[in-house]
Amino acid sequence: MISMTQRPYSSAILSIEDEAELVGRVKAGDQAACARLVKLFGPQMMIVARRFMQCDDDCNDAIQDAFPGADLRAWEANGWCEFDLQLADMPRPFRAHELSDGTLKYICLLAVFMGYRLPPFIALNEPETSLDPSLLAPLARLIVKASGRADIWIVTHSEQLMEALRSESSVPLRRVIKAKGAPTIEGLTLGGEYRDEEPDEDDS
Repeated sequence: MISMTQRPYSSAILSIEDEAELVGRVKAGDQAACARLVKLFGPQMMIVARRFMQCDDDCNDAIQDAFPGADLRAWEANGWCEFDLQLADMPRPFRAHELSDGTLKYICLLAVFMGYRLPPFIALNEPETSLDPSLLAPLARLIVKASGRADIWIVTHSEQLMEALRSESSVPLRRVIKAKGAPTIEGLTLGGEYRDEEPDEDDS
């Protein structure tokens, strides 16, 4: 199941500024930042790294959807997961520290949605941040596929991501608005139902 809300403000646990700073420190080789990233995402990343190393068809399909003609290779070195990405139009593969923030983030999102055992509920705030617009449709397909194995709640500013999700899924998307000075979900009634939802046959 997917629930998606668009809103005009941010309240992430890890803010956009903190996220950008953390990624920048990791790429610069800051060991403390690396340790924090591993603490936040390490276990799930290692599961997906093993899956990449096994050349799983689903992982290959996800990479091809986002980066046509690319080849993501992963291996273990001294207890660490190493990987590089060979893009179709580049003469050599790029190691993790050479990739753009958006490409690295997309690979992390693969880790979120392609684990063998997904948590029952996944919530992401503004997953489109730092991503190239061309990655939003593949991201939507990734989210929709994962929604068959977990309940997913996405909060986004991106109309393009909303439209991509709408085209890939029949789940209604919800918009956060301000009503009488307070935030609320558009169409939500005091009884906890949405005005655009048809009543069950038993209730009619």
